[in-house]
Amino acid sequence: MMSNPTYLCNIVVNEGFDKEDVLPKFKNVVNPLLCSDRVFQALLTAEDIDKHNQDEATQYIEFNRNQVTDD
Repeated sequence: MMSNPTYLCNIVVNEGFDKEDVLPKFKNVVNPLLCSDRVFQALLTAEDIDKHNQDEATQYIEFNRNQVTDD
């Protein structure tokens, strides 16, 4: 079975949403306490990114430069 690569991503929470309410939607949170109350990091697959980009609580997701694989 091939494993999906995971990517370290910065997730920005939309204004009007509480980061504490959004964090539980992500299963691989790496750094919940970045300098902003609207930004955190998580390991995401391409499918995760597609799914979370549909969520109105997510303003945007950006790739961090370092790719992490779970091979």
